[in-house]
Amino acid sequence: ELVAGNVDMLAGAIEPEKLEMAKKAGFIDLYQYPRSGYGYLKFNCDAPIVNDKLVRKALMYGFNRQAFVDVYFKGLAKIQDIPIAQTCWAYTKELNDKTIKYKYDPEKAKELLDQAGWKIGDDGFRYKDGKKMVIEWASIKDLPLVDTVIPIMTKNWNDLGIEINVNRMDFASLLTKVYDERTNDFMMYNMATSFTSADPDGLYGTWHSKWNVEGGENTCRYNNAEFDKLVEDARKVFYIKEATKMYEKSILMINDNAP
Repeated sequence: ELVAGNVDMLAGAIEPEKLEMAKKAGFIDLYQYPRSGYGYLKFNCDAPIVNDKLVRKALMYGFNRQAFVDVYFKGLAKIQDIPIAQTCWAYTKELNDKTIKYKYDPEKAKELLDQAGWKIGDDGFRYKDGKKMVIEWASIKDLPLVDTVIPIMTKNWNDLGIEINVNRMDFASLLTKVYDERTNDFMMYNMATSFTSADPDGLYGTWHSKWNVEGGENTCRYNNAEFDKLVEDARKVFYIKEATKMYEKSILMINDNAP
């Protein structure tokens, strides 16, 4: 419709193919701005295997996210390691400097897996107490983004001795599984989010243990009493400079726990 001239604007387009179509049309102006949101992979912190922080960190180090971004977004996206938008006032240079950067480091990943007790077996895969390390991923079918992630992640994690199963379903079924059923038959899932405010208050609504309930937004099932207290107090502070320091502590906790 845009290329045909029937509509005047298409906002929020991030697919490189759409942008190429717009460029080829010859009469459409393109404007770029930082998106207030991101796509994400979240672990189910109640599920076997990934209920171990060391394993979650290993999986982070062991997946080449930059390679995925380069292949799929072709320079139109960045990776990040904390759960607030880069447009948020709490996303400061000081915070970014203190953040653990989970850059692709398979050797670091192997070290953490060994430390967590997952040892390489004769077949090249990892085992602990006789159980094979298999990561169950609940995802969305008919999504090109996931089609790009799967081969990269499978190769990366297989190289570490980890098997991965991807269960792809329609979006409504994924929502039901993650928000309502809250089962432990999946260890991670993927979705995306947008923020309607530049305030980091979403940390309370998404990560506070209060919302680790049926239908709640804490779909990671993250439970941390110290974090809860920090975000509760930060919400009551009127001065951004003071609140930024409080939010920094809570954000770095999540960064370290890698949920």
